[in-house]
Amino acid sequence: MRTEKEIDYEIQNKLAQVAVEKIRKDYADKVDSFPTLKDQLQKYENQLTSSEIIINYAEYRKIYIDIIETQRMWLINKNREELLLDEEIIRKHLRILDLQEERMNMKS
Repeated sequence: MRTEKEIDYEIQNKLAQVAVEKIRKDYADKVDSFPTLKDQLQKYENQLTSSEIIINYAEYRKIYIDIIETQRMWLINKNREELLLDEEIIRKHLRILDLQEERMNMKS
């Protein structure tokens, strides 16, 4: 029996596959004209080829959270070193890291 997480990943990957097929079929001639469409296509393709249906998901999650924490510490240290940095810029990037971490927590 498949777990809820496995079913969720299966649906995510199928949605990505449907999107790739649609773009390639109906919008192939537009991909080079619209960088955002090209980026989205690459995102979907990466999702299909990535190993996010990872058997060792718990280990991957730990690694990803560690990377986010390292980025967070770098930002905090950068802010301390360069007092001229706009505090709002630092806060914005810290919020982005918080969101990435929250998304990771939602998937687990």
